[in-house]
Amino acid sequence: MDKELKRILYVEDEEDIRTIAVTALEAIGGFTVIACSSGVQAIDKAPDADADLILLDVMMPGVDGPATLKALRNIPETAAIPVVFMTAKVLASEIAHLKSLGAIDVIPKPFDPMMLAEQIGEIWRRRPKLEEPTQAPPQAPSKRSPEDQLQALFKSYAADLPAKIEEIDKLWKRVASGDDRLALTALYRALHSLAGSGETFGYPQLSKCAREMELTLEPYQASAAIPGEVIQPLSSMLDSLKRATAKPDARPAGDRDPPAGEG
Repeated sequence: MDKELKRILYVEDEEDIRTIAVTALEAIGGFTVIACSSGVQAIDKAPDADADLILLDVMMPGVDGPATLKALRNIPETAAIPVVFMTAKVLASEIAHLKSLGAIDVIPKPFDPMMLAEQIGEIWRRRPKLEEPTQAPPQAPSKRSPEDQLQALFKSYAADLPAKIEEIDKLWKRVASGDDRLALTALYRALHSLAGSGETFGYPQLSKCAREMELTLEPYQASAAIPGEVIQPLSSMLDSLKRATAKPDARPAGDRDPPAGEG
């Protein structure tokens, strides 16, 4: 008999992604989720979290995913807990590297909220089984259906988009006007957030545009100096990004019709 997966320690610095993942895991999967917004917070909470699995974002400011994993492996209470990375960087070489650090698997971003719990359940079932079996407590039914909870998050994301794009526009103007390291770092993080979240919430073109702009800015992170010949292409990318926020260009990942014969 296999041990039941009951408690997940989830580490994600982006609030939108963290909120919808926690909702999906709790409402659909029936898991108890201990959410952390940074690697530092995870290291602090993990010893007392009694987690069966750790779900860990890779790219986080300060202490990133790999550094968090290394720290957790040095804490007796968390040294043997299986870890799954979540990342938008899904080249085969990148996935192989993350697994070489000790992760049992890697879940790509963007993810489908309706399928996330099933993905994690499948990863759990094929993990190396070192634990003794325990019996899971019954889950209390949710007052709102998972679909209703996810729909509320989709609407909230769409409502927040104009403010996020306005902030990106302001940051870009600061970056384009001169060497502003703080603005460039903030802009890069904001674009990374949209690249990871857009498609999950029904904006695949937004994810694509944000990712393109993020990758174009990446080589200049260290110097914070954007060459003049790159300014205009980046401005054009920003215009495309703004157009991509006008309305969803796909149904949100969790907003799907039931299979034939259901519902």
